[in-house]
This record gives sequence, C-alpha cells and structure tokens, in this order.
Amino acid sequence: MRPPSFIFIHCLSSLLIVDAFLARRHEGHFAIHGPARDLRATSRFMTTDSSAALPSVGQLSNDPFMQQVQYGADLALAMMESPPAQSDGAQVEELIAAQLSHSDGIRGFFVSYLTIQGDDTAADQQEVPTPLQKAMKKANLDELVPLACMNVVMPTAMKTMHEDEELQVQSSITANRGIKILANLATLDAMVKVNCDAILAVAEMEADAATTDDGKIKYWIDFFNKWGYKDAQKNDIAAAIKEVLSMIQ
Repeated sequence: MRPPSFIFIHCLSSLLIVDAFLARRHEGHFAIHGPARDLRATSRFMTTDSSAALPSVGQLSNDPFMQQVQYGADLALAMMESPPAQSDGAQVEELIAAQLSHSDGIRGFFVSYLTIQGDDTAADQQEVPTPLQKAMKKANLDELVPLACMNVVMPTAMKTMHEDEELQVQSSITANRGIKILANLATLDAMVKVNCDAILAVAEMEADAATTDDGKIKYWIDFFNKWGYKDAQKNDIAAAIKEVLSMIQ
C-alpha cells in the first residue's frame, strides 16, 4: 500500500478543499517524478511498538494541514494493522476522531485515505473500517459532510477533465472510495441526503440560480460554475450521486 503520489495530491488539491491560495502556493512543489514509495517506507508507523509511532491526540487536534496528510497515511495503515476487535483498534478510533474534529484534520485525513495507491487499502474494504465509522460519529459533521460530498463530486468530474489516463483511473478509484464514505455518513446526518438532492438537481440542470430560493442548490450551482463543469462532468456527477442515493434509500 503506497502513499498518495504528491503529483496526484497536487491534482486533487481542490478536492479536499485545499483552497485556491494553497493550490497556487504549492504550484509545482508536489511534482515528484517516478512512482510513489511504499507507505511502509514513508510512514512513521514502523516500530515494534506500533502505537508509539502514531501521532498523539494533541498533534492530530492542532497540527497544520500538510502534517495532517502524513498523519492520515499513518492512521490508514494502522487500520489495516489493527483489527477492530483488538484494543489498539479503539486507540485508532480515538486518534481518527481527534483528527476529524477540525477542518485541516478532515482534509488531511481524507487526502491520504482516499488517494493512497493500492487495491487492498483500508478504503478498499467492503465496508468502511469500524474505527473510522465510529470516529465519524464523533466528527465535526458541519465540516465533514460538505467535504465528503466534494470528495465524490470533484474526483468524479476529474475523470473526464484529466487527459492523462493514469490520473483518470486514480480519480475513478478516489471517487468510488468517496462514495462509500458519503453513503456511510448518511446514516449519521440527514444533511447528506439534502446535499445529494441539491447536487443532483444541479447536475441534471433542473435548478437555476435565478429562480431558486434553495440555499443548498445555490451553493452547488456556484460550486459547479467555479470549477467549470460541463455536460460530461455533470452527467458523471449525476450518476455518482444517484449511486449514493441508491445506497441510502
């Protein structure tokens, strides 16, 4: 299981709501040529006492975004190394909950969780890992829900906006992982369906900013316009959101 390639994180800088300033600030600085390294070679999660290698609650609660990306990689690996039935599964849950308590932590965790390369990562299991499911129940849902929606919308759109075939494939994988997270979140917060209904209305062009009074629909109209989504992207987004809705209804 390898960490998200930094060129891919750059392409996905907006995906996890790394704002336009951050995307411009890091322009060109994420492009490392060659394959991404194995997560075990880059993660701090490598000592005999694996729990000692994990970040602390304080670090997860307070450190800035770029550090949170590394923490997300550490915790994604820890979920695979620590079966939920064991005591350290509870520790991983506590640590993820701390990371998901604020915006930088949420963005940092999901940059790693959703984009780590491999086909048997924590994000590729049939169900969302139990420590993450439990941690999301304690998360800042006002921050997490819209981000989770964007983590479906943006990589789905990038499937047709990327010209590079590898990035198209990676975007598709990221979108599928994001769909699983969003459907799980729907059991925790009714605003998931509210946002999905609004996104679908915009993607299917059933809503107009000039005539709607729905704040959520206006938000997503502005979002689609900001990123320049055309018919191809809207069609793919509509299909992805319908998949989410089919999983929660």
